[in-house]
Amino acid sequence: MGKPPDAPRIRDAQDDGTPSTKQALKPRTRARSPWCRDMTHKGGIEMILATTKVEDVERFLDIFSTKGAEKRKQHGSKGSTVFRDPVENDRVWVLFDWDAEGWQKFVSDPDVPAILHEAGHIGKPQAAQLAGHYDA
Repeated sequence: MGKPPDAPRIRDAQDDGTPSTKQALKPRTRARSPWCRDMTHKGGIEMILATTKVEDVERFLDIFSTKGAEKRKQHGSKGSTVFRDPVENDRVWVLFDWDAEGWQKFVSDPDVPAILHEAGHIGKPQAAQLAGHYDA
């Protein structure tokens, strides 16, 4: 049906000099956390989409928006948007405006496990796997 996520993607030529249909865009090869996938959009904005289950969404939001925000900012996060899962009441999705390097520093920070625990995470956050990127 489609190409696997790690297969090179093909794009049409554009006036801004992006690759033509004869040029494959190779997937990124930077080292990442096993639960981190980043997406770069036009203009160089990097995003990470992650999901996690939590004991209580309101408790999660309280810690995420205070202690978690302070710690993420220390590691270069430029912001985030939180979504509740429409099917699973105990799952949230977070879209981070953050590069992979900053994410790596965050997940390696020795203070983070205690913050995740206080926020009520059930297991580690998992990243959504990028399946494709399209202009429209």
